[in-house]
Amino acid sequence: MLNILYKEGIKMKKNKRENNKKKNIINIILSIITIIFIIFLKIVNILPTLYFIIVSIIILLFTILLLVLNKKKKKIGYILSILIILIYLLLSYYLGITKNYFSSFSKIHYNEDTYLVLVDKDSPYDKIKDLSNKSIGYINSELKDMNKVLEKLDKEVTMNKEEYTDYDKLFSDLSNNNIDSLLIDESYYNIKAEETGTDNYKIIYKIKIRSLVKSDTKEVDITKDPFTIYISGIDTYGNIETVSRSDVNILLTVNPTTKQVLLTSIPRDSYVQLAGTKGYKDKLTHAGNYGVNMSIDTIKNLLNIDINYYIRVNFSTVEKIIDSLRGVDVYSEYSFVSYIDNYKFYKGYNHMNGKQALAFSRERKTLPSGDIDRGRNQEAVIEAIIRKATSSEIIYNYPTILKNTKNSFQTNLTDKDITSLIKKELTNLGGWNVTSNVITGEGKLDYTYSYPTQKLYVMNINNESLNKTINLINKVINGDKLDSSYGQPGNIKNPDKVIVTEPSQDTEKPKEDSKDNDTKDNVTDNTKDPLDDILPDDDKNKDNNDNTSNNNDNNDKNNNDNNNKNNNDNNEENNDQKDDNLKDILPNEEKANNP
Repeated sequence: MLNILYKEGIKMKKNKRENNKKKNIINIILSIITIIFIIFLKIVNILPTLYFIIVSIIILLFTILLLVLNKKKKKIGYILSILIILIYLLLSYYLGITKNYFSSFSKIHYNEDTYLVLVDKDSPYDKIKDLSNKSIGYINSELKDMNKVLEKLDKEVTMNKEEYTDYDKLFSDLSNNNIDSLLIDESYYNIKAEETGTDNYKIIYKIKIRSLVKSDTKEVDITKDPFTIYISGIDTYGNIETVSRSDVNILLTVNPTTKQVLLTSIPRDSYVQLAGTKGYKDKLTHAGNYGVNMSIDTIKNLLNIDINYYIRVNFSTVEKIIDSLRGVDVYSEYSFVSYIDNYKFYKGYNHMNGKQALAFSRERKTLPSGDIDRGRNQEAVIEAIIRKATSSEIIYNYPTILKNTKNSFQTNLTDKDITSLIKKELTNLGGWNVTSNVITGEGKLDYTYSYPTQKLYVMNINNESLNKTINLINKVINGDKLDSSYGQPGNIKNPDKVIVTEPSQDTEKPKEDSKDNDTKDNVTDNTKDPLDDILPDDDKNKDNNDNTSNNNDNNDKNNNDNNNKNNNDNNEENNDQKDDNLKDILPNEEKANNP
């Protein structure tokens, strides 16, 4: 009997030692995880110093309390210790994601240019090896490094190269079989596809050249000093490195002290002198074909201002950001049905997902002032994103935002810039005053630097509008408060997807868009617009000014697969050229609204 009791006593002591050992391990793990978490919180550096000190003290006191409870063998202490360890591990994971996300801001960015080898569509050449010892013509642009392109081509095939100085001569020689092929920048090919068509050619090879994006902007302390961010929206989906036209050109001028934001939209067709070039001016959108720095330098010269940072986005970026925010509430000045995807937007605030906001941002054909109103809509989307991103709601879907938007845009903002701004904002959430401004002008046809062989539609900037913009930017920089362009969202509606009925068979269909049919815009079209049954009465008249441009947007549908990039904004420039003919029949007061 005594022997049994003795053995039981030994067993109890052993179990007690094992339990104490486990509890000690828990205490050690809790202490280590707590210290690591505090260090990690400091490294990520998103909390203001005072907040960090307060949070650290609370964490340490709570940990000490748990250790005391564990020492007193309180069961609740061990349960809480395990729970806190799991919470710290989860929070450390999210801090790691945050650090990794911000680190991506500081990585090296590249541009990717694409060059095409073209042959006549009826030629026997189908692949690059078929051109061995054949001739190829090219133009050596002052803004593009053709040497790298030719070197890459030489690695694939040996050819007889002929340099040209005139695009018309280059294409004429190909058509007349004076050369077997030509090498051309995809950006020029895309413009030609829209203006005169490219059905007579076929692409047999593509050469991609990556180049480093070097930023020479003036950096400032964005928590104290006013700064301007250039937002460039390129007309593509997918790879953000792709060099393409910059169809969205918006300046975000911010005074962090007064919390004043000025959004300035510069229309894509603005006729400006590209930085470092002589001769013809060009559309601002074409500056994007030469890289983001060309757009920045051109706008700096135009407005005589400093641009401190840039953010470069594409269609995919817009959808990802807005969907990650679980939608945004965007103000619309008009009720209209978008030409893209047929969404019906209502005057006032609309709750939009990413796809809807993109359609809203790209629409111009059904808006009274065309591209001017499109700029205002783009600014309204940015204002909605700012309002949502600086609200407390962002906390609930913060991990999703980081995950979905990483590597979907390019910027020269550093992780230090972003964390500094977050820390400042956390001390005083919201309260930003956002003012909208759009540069206006008058439309005309003129030659451009990028496409000098044919007149394109361009917009001559109005000097009064330009001076007003410069004045507004200077006011924000000097600390003045401007009138807000947006109120608090109320009576929010949801855009509807509508079905636009096709005209009946006995109704004469619009002619195909072509250069030869430009004059038809000077004749009133009495064909009933299917949108008339959808739009409210007060918006039908606003829509009539753009009816003709709505009917003529599909002549690129038969282009080959190599034109897919441009189908996102199908026939944009071709329609812009024809819209200019409307100016001959519009009253003077309407001309400014229909550039």
